[in-house]
Amino acid sequence: MSQATKLSKSTVFKRTFSKRETLLKSLKYSLLSGLAFLITSHSLYQIVPTSKIPENIEFIGPKYTYYQANKDNYNALFFGSSRVLNHISPAIVDQEASAHNIEINSYNLGIPAIREIHSYIFLRDVLKNAPTTLEWVFIEISLDKGYEPFANARTGRSIYWHNFSNTRIAIDYVLTSEESLLNKAILTSSHILPYIYHRLNVGTFFNKVLPLEFFSTDLQLEQKSYENNKGFLGIHSDNSDEFRQSFLANTSDYQSAVRKLKEYHRENSKFDKKLPYNKQNLIRKIIKAVNQSGATPVFIITPTLDTAEDLYQAHQEGVIPKLLAYNDPSKYPQFYRLDNRHDAEHLNIDAANIFSRKLAQDFAQIVKADS
Repeated sequence: MSQATKLSKSTVFKRTFSKRETLLKSLKYSLLSGLAFLITSHSLYQIVPTSKIPENIEFIGPKYTYYQANKDNYNALFFGSSRVLNHISPAIVDQEASAHNIEINSYNLGIPAIREIHSYIFLRDVLKNAPTTLEWVFIEISLDKGYEPFANARTGRSIYWHNFSNTRIAIDYVLTSEESLLNKAILTSSHILPYIYHRLNVGTFFNKVLPLEFFSTDLQLEQKSYENNKGFLGIHSDNSDEFRQSFLANTSDYQSAVRKLKEYHRENSKFDKKLPYNKQNLIRKIIKAVNQSGATPVFIITPTLDTAEDLYQAHQEGVIPKLLAYNDPSKYPQFYRLDNRHDAEHLNIDAANIFSRKLAQDFAQIVKADS
């Protein structure tokens, strides 16, 4: 073997060894950096734990903050999704109830797009250390599969509530459901990801250090609307709104859905199948949280296109003692007229005022029946 060949092989060996050494060093430093990051994050979690409901979480933070500062003023609360936020005016409910000799002062804690597990967590946290004045809690909830959208995993709204105990509640809801094993795995992972971000304190600095004024003007105006309108946010239908435009372009689909809903209610006065354990258990937890606050729970089904079969089933089985339902177009055609809708799932402000008045009248009947 020539001297040149030996030198060439030696050079290749050195280069290979050098690359391997560099790779191992990079891997070692990466692991050490990752470990240091995890230790720092965990330490920060112990020293500066994330607040239960940070003030800067849109819709949720401002409402929670305002209510906690003024909770002694209210004896009735409304919880639910945008169908509570946009449909129930506490001012009108209070006024109509007063006309029936029932004095209430209510506040709307509706949160857009809130899901069933989060809805329970939010209600439970709000009702901790409830004032002795609290008498009634109205709840609107959709009992779905327990999915947390992956797109929301890194949002403050999803991260803040995914601590260990709350994530365990979510996973228990999924694992005790009637979903397939594959679906259970997917649904479970949708809660694991925001839990990891929660443990790593993603967003802690911003939630703890930066004041509300740092955030958008819209968020500040939103908080003012809660103070002025008791949490209610009515929808003034504007034809330039994209949801409104989409609705107007597909009114035939909406009317078809209304016809199907009418048919459903005609054919389903009784429910034969039993309410799934996970949904029954979640409803019982909600009722327990309300009862522990010293209040009486009243469940609501708003004028939605959803059949809300689980809630009717729960009421039939006695799990839900008080239920006010308005999703039958045959009984409540006024709420399903095109001129009273902003889009397929939301009333405009004029219809919301009518709905609020009707809700108060039916609530008055419940109170009189119990007295």
